[in-house]
Amino acid sequence: MPRHTPLDELKWVHSLVRRDLQVCRELAASVADGASADDVRAGIDSLQTNGPLFHLRVNCLQYCMFVHQHHAREDAVMFPAIRQARPDLAPTIDRLEADHGLVSDLLDEVEAAAGDLDDTAGRRRLVDAFTELAEQLTEHLDFEETALAPALEAWTI
Repeated sequence: MPRHTPLDELKWVHSLVRRDLQVCRELAASVADGASADDVRAGIDSLQTNGPLFHLRVNCLQYCMFVHQHHAREDAVMFPAIRQARPDLAPTIDRLEADHGLVSDLLDEVEAAAGDLDDTAGRRRLVDAFTELAEQLTEHLDFEETALAPALEAWTI
């Protein structure tokens, strides 16, 4: 049986976060460039759950909730364990926890923007929110994987 480390698990979860972030960004951009406000309202009013705007709102909220939960678990379980096992990584954990706060604020902005898609400005707000989230979150994920690799590769699950 191949050896499985917490780093492998972290990278797998991060791959899901990256993949879904890209899907949400593409969906936000297509909605921003697409349907008229009347078409969007009609889709919402009829509760056609296969419409792009409905999917965008639902998926944005689910995505944001997933990332919030992932970071909460890291803050509550993984980071304290690393602090205990590797005190030398305390500054790295401090940075990662600060990143979680910034990403949380950006996720909140995405959630707020997803509720305001009735006009071009609202849709642009969502695209801009996803763009900022993508930049910050991707940088965070890359740093976390690299900085914690030595500690996580030593552990098995």
